Amino acid sequence: MDVVPYTWDKLVTVGGAAAAAMLITQAVKEPLDRIIKIPTRWLVFFLSFVILVIAHVFMGDFAWGNVPLLVLNALLAMFTAMGGYEATFLAADQAKAAQQTGGQGGTKTRTIN
Repeated sequence: MDVVPYTWDKLVTVGGAAAAAMLITQAVKEPLDRIIKIPTRWLVFFLSFVILVIAHVFMGDFAWGNVPLLVLNALLAMFTAMGGYEATFLAADQAKAAQQTGGQGGTKTRTIN
């Protein structure tokens, strides 16, 4: 069985959309900030929504009546992606702080707008 990172079947799920949105955000956020400042949460929501819509179109099951559900799923994907991002960087910041203080604790949190 071949391992395919992304298929349309995976991208129509909240988890697939969240992972793809997080990946794309990591690639475009810094260059985009040089042009226009967009809060990260709104960018991730927009990307999640677009990914879900495009995936449903390519799967052949897009319907205008499902747009409110796609908005809700995009919100869920946004919170999933942002939670994964925050948890990853919080753990990295805590490990770095522990190294700097010789393991004496000291936590630092990263703020995301």
